[in-house]
Amino acid sequence: MPTTCPRQLILLCDGTNSNLTGGRKDTQVVRLAELLSAYPDAARLVFYDPGVGNPGELPGATWWDGLKHLSERIAGLAFGRGVYENIAECYTFLMQHWQPGDQLFIFGFSRGAFTARSVAGLINQFGLLSAHLGSMVPTLVHLYFADRGTKDSERQAISEQTRRLFTTDESRTVDIQFIGVWDTVASVGLGPFSARFTAAPTVAHKAFIHVRQALALDEQRAQFLPRPYAAPNGPHTSLSGREGSLVQLWFRGDHSDIGGGHGLEQAGLARWPLAWMCSEAVQCGLRLSDAEGLMLTEERVLRAAAVLPGAIPESAPSVVHGRTRDTPWWALSGLAVRDPARVVLEDAPDPQIQAELHPSVAAMAAAWPHQSVWGQRRAGGALPLLVAALVLALSLAAMAAVLAPQRPIFWAGLEHIAALAVWQLWAWTGASLPAGISTAAATQALAWDILFIAAYATLLAAGVSKAFAAVAGFRQAHPPPSPLLLRLGWALPLAVLADLAEDAMSLALLSLPLQGWAALHLLLALGLAFCAPLKFLGLAGVVVLLGWGRWARHRPQTGG
Repeated sequence: MPTTCPRQLILLCDGTNSNLTGGRKDTQVVRLAELLSAYPDAARLVFYDPGVGNPGELPGATWWDGLKHLSERIAGLAFGRGVYENIAECYTFLMQHWQPGDQLFIFGFSRGAFTARSVAGLINQFGLLSAHLGSMVPTLVHLYFADRGTKDSERQAISEQTRRLFTTDESRTVDIQFIGVWDTVASVGLGPFSARFTAAPTVAHKAFIHVRQALALDEQRAQFLPRPYAAPNGPHTSLSGREGSLVQLWFRGDHSDIGGGHGLEQAGLARWPLAWMCSEAVQCGLRLSDAEGLMLTEERVLRAAAVLPGAIPESAPSVVHGRTRDTPWWALSGLAVRDPARVVLEDAPDPQIQAELHPSVAAMAAAWPHQSVWGQRRAGGALPLLVAALVLALSLAAMAAVLAPQRPIFWAGLEHIAALAVWQLWAWTGASLPAGISTAAATQALAWDILFIAAYATLLAAGVSKAFAAVAGFRQAHPPPSPLLLRLGWALPLAVLADLAEDAMSLALLSLPLQGWAALHLLLALGLAFCAPLKFLGLAGVVVLLGWGRWARHRPQTGG
């Protein structure tokens, strides 16, 4: 390349629990890295950041170190631990290597897309600090994710002060030439422990020139809700006054069908989001070329990628995946159907946008479940369910034996289990344990009940996941999802959490002395009385969903 070409700094941010896989289950971020490596450019600098939940330290020397690293990995997956560190590392890389005239290209998948967009937000808000000011980066990250309830004028004043004190004239306003993300998730981590976006998902009058996002139509995990930009596709004016563009397209498939991560032999759908994103980046200035020239079209990208290590075989079928099928426990964290026309905002009414589908969606003309993993048999899939059923029976028998040790008839034990359940409905001080059940026996039975809950939750999660997928079918841009289905997606978590809370409060109540703790007794009894209807409401929702799913499996469904 001529030396007059601007240098391109390329930031690659991978997804949760995603890393190098030797080509077996690579993400789109790694596939892009393969393309950049195979077709090098002398004026290019690439930085790869592994996803949240990946080991960020050297291996330990002892089993204790290994256990510690495993716990940190789980914390990254469940609570998003490490995402702020990922953001800081990426921003620091740009601080240390950016020079005036450089072009920035930032890519990310899933929670790596969260990282990518957050890094872009930091640059938009603060510019790029001088290279020697690495100690300031944690402060910037804290300020960026601070509660947006802070007055806009105060936030603006802090941003201007940071730019004035810690940036140069050239680095005060730095354009980001291209942001390309695959299926950005709205949060990192589970539930209330997650890290969330605080900045508005807009592009106009920011440091973003060209923005592209590929989104998944068929992802059904509630913890993986998408974060579209709240703007229509088309041109916009950037912070520096340059004309930019935004294009968001929806693709057939689940989260990893769009961003990668499925096995090569089943990854046919991933070809299109990769080819589209790369060709769009090239059209927006990324220098990526082979012997034929710049890869300006999807077909050119596909041909170039087909000869690389870890390439998706042309014979790979276009099968829509679903993590809830392979790991039904996801149903315990909630199920949801995506609405491509809606952008969910935390502090403002949800805007409606005109959702656009990639042409491959219409070309596929998919029919559920035949072009879905739900229409395939899974080797060994029944084994976890058999184990759960066995645990269910054993825990029930153990509860019966604990509550009625002198009565060998199993049904007598079930009567005592029912009596204990009735006691939980209103376990006020005046309501002593049922006749024949001691405090010690009730405590042991409740401990076994926790195992019973885990077993039935596993069994119901498998059925609920399949039923939900059948009712949802294959998504289109319209109409919006059924409000009833969205509520039923939370039925199983509601039932399980209420049941666990009921047992926890019962155990606490049994451990309290009868005298001197009347207020706490009453509080726990009220909690028990509150948990019972929630549990039964959740279980009723599960029954409705299972019945609806059974009906839905016998009707024709298409999603072309």
